[in-house]
Amino acid sequence: LVSIVDYSRASPGINTTHFPDTLSDIYWSSTARLVGINSTWVVNFSDGLVGSISKIDTYYVRCVSSP
Repeated sequence: LVSIVDYSRASPGINTTHFPDTLSDIYWSSTARLVGINSTWVVNFSDGLVGSISKIDTYYVRCVSSP
């Protein structure tokens, strides 16, 4: 998910031509945190920051396929 962040853009920090309708908000990653099974990685497309959040929170998802 972090591979599609465009750090030259902000709010949203993503290429909106390729990823239209992306909000400047937090999106879930499918990758769980190894340290805590109750949290997972997220990407904030407002600024491209990566972090981890509890799985009980509600955020957006983005489907991304690898080539």
